[in-house]
Amino acid sequence: MLLTFMAVQAQEEAIAVLSHEGSTKTFSGREALKQAYAEATHGDLVTLSSGQFEAVNIEKAITIRGAGLGVDETYGTQPTVIYNNFYIGISDNTDHHFQLEGIFHDGTISYRSNQLNSQFVKCRLNTLTRAEYEETGGTKVYGTCRGMSITQCKITGGLTCGANSTISVWNSYVFNPSTISKENSNFSITNCVVIGYAASIYGSYLTNSIIYRNSSKGGTINYNDRTTFSNCLLCGVTAPDTDKNTYTTFSKLDGVFKTYTGNYSELETFELRDDAKELYLGTDGTEVGMYGGVVPYTPRLAGPHISVFSVSPRASSDGKLSVRLQVDTTLE
Repeated sequence: MLLTFMAVQAQEEAIAVLSHEGSTKTFSGREALKQAYAEATHGDLVTLSSGQFEAVNIEKAITIRGAGLGVDETYGTQPTVIYNNFYIGISDNTDHHFQLEGIFHDGTISYRSNQLNSQFVKCRLNTLTRAEYEETGGTKVYGTCRGMSITQCKITGGLTCGANSTISVWNSYVFNPSTISKENSNFSITNCVVIGYAASIYGSYLTNSIIYRNSSKGGTINYNDRTTFSNCLLCGVTAPDTDKNTYTTFSKLDGVFKTYTGNYSELETFELRDDAKELYLGTDGTEVGMYGGVVPYTPRLAGPHISVFSVSPRASSDGKLSVRLQVDTTLE
């Protein structure tokens, strides 16, 4: 589908398209996300091109969809990069939810209290954690989330599940997941690669996942009797109770992974060796890890996203620039 818009006061080839009740409005430049967000309302969609965007604190239940978390050589697209930290603080009385898709972010995203059903899809994130802030009167508040879901993402700096919170993770790479409370915060982790050296997964349920303690950094991966390992592959993790848990242990990464050696890189795929794919199977008969299950990991977006864009080098007499967008609607 090919769309052409007239954008105001464009200076850089970074495009944000706000979709609201059947109409669209286009913004250009590094501040484009902020400008689109300012005019958005609950339920709107903001589509971002490849390029660089300044972050904005999120207090509206909208969807932000980028062009991807990395370079896609097949389609020739670059990542959508959001700079600087931001928080998610959406009232729990809205009928909509927040979703972030196809984004590269290297800072900290924090969630405030009572965040419901926030979704992260095909993103490369650094740190996703609970917020710590003061309300009016100086009362200190800690962020909580319920029903947060993370699908086909890479989280490279840490993931924190606050007290009275639940986070579900599917087909993702997760570094140092941590539950704040042993009693009322928990993860549900399915078909993931989990790496930790100071991690805690108290009260959590892990299925068809690979859990590796990076001993070069010391530390442990902590769990308790409320934690369940179901058909997982463990390395460097203190052996759980076999009456409750099912797992296989391994000692060398190169006996499982094609290229992963314990150090993260943006090019790492976390794919299993061919023999490991056949040997280590999940409860559904597919391989354990990120490429198993019903939604195997792929960084390529499955919904509409901006794949081609250009901005005219000259503005019209009223200060507007012609912006040409190509929106890819191909589904995986």
